[in-house]
Amino acid sequence: MCTVRHPITCWLGAFFLISTHLGIAAGDPLRGGKAFQQCAACHSTKPGEHLTGPSLAHTWGQKAGTAKGFLRYSEPLQKSGVTWNEKTLDQWIAAPLRSMA
Repeated sequence: MCTVRHPITCWLGAFFLISTHLGIAAGDPLRGGKAFQQCAACHSTKPGEHLTGPSLAHTWGQKAGTAKGFLRYSEPLQKSGVTWNEKTLDQWIAAPLRSMA
């Protein structure tokens, strides 16, 4: 379940699984779609449509905590300097707080 403290956590895991257009061969669209159902309560995939969590549109390759118009990111996420890619997403999923160090 998504939390306000780490709103992007759910999306990133689901995004990795459902983003077949990015050429991520390991993704499983059916599994990702099911996983994303939990995240969809807090996140939209429509650009600029923020819910409890930020819109997840156009996030891959972007710096964490920078979705235009979303203001509720945690301070560690904002200061992390993380850019979302396959490596940083794997690290985040494995240990969200440690990946911010």
